[in-house]
Amino acid sequence: MRPSSIVMGRLCSLAFAVLALAGCAGHPGSSTVRPDEPPQTRAQFEEVQQRAAAEQRVLLVVTVGTTCEPCEQLRRNVLRDAAVVEWFGRRGAVFVVDVSRDVALREALGLDAAPVLVAYRDGQEFERSAGNRRPEELLLWLQDVDEGRTSLGRLSQMLVYAGRERDAGLRFDYAQALIRARAYDEAARELAWLDDHLDELDGREAVPESTLRSAMAEVEHAAPSTSTIFASRRRLERR
Repeated sequence: MRPSSIVMGRLCSLAFAVLALAGCAGHPGSSTVRPDEPPQTRAQFEEVQQRAAAEQRVLLVVTVGTTCEPCEQLRRNVLRDAAVVEWFGRRGAVFVVDVSRDVALREALGLDAAPVLVAYRDGQEFERSAGNRRPEELLLWLQDVDEGRTSLGRLSQMLVYAGRERDAGLRFDYAQALIRARAYDEAARELAWLDDHLDELDGREAVPESTLRSAMAEVEHAAPSTSTIFASRRRLERR
């Protein structure tokens, strides 16, 4: 039998540290941080991390910012979604880091933007994702984490074993997963291939050229060494 819910009891006293999606403090999904609250500490995070691991729960770390509209959308439209709340009541816990206030903790955890989602499994970081997600996407991701599957593994299986190698949207999702995993060289090669073959793929309208170019620029900014991968394409284009 699994231990009782991590979102009840002692952890509910850390209302500014934990999003108690099962009803702690009466504010499900709230990411509001009062300015008079002291910065959170590494010890507070580690307490939540250890409890989540002990109860075999997925711990989701969420970064928020004071003037971050995507963060507000995540709080309002995703974390308060009924299915998301129900899942966390059974299988998860959430820890919120304010990137403006919790500077030392943010740096210790390697969190430098908002919103960023970091999933912990068995007390260890399992996977992280930048940006917002729809409720159904978040649930699929968290279920994968709970079962020990990475986004890359799931998408790779769909591409190879489900015969969807020519699905433009799926290939772009795979490239995005590579970016989230910081596998920038692989992401650059996938994006370059996608750019070369987009007109030949099924569902190509799902990947606007501007979106593809933006992803390529993101990779090149995060890992300047990938410029050689994109540069080789540009040389071919000029021939």
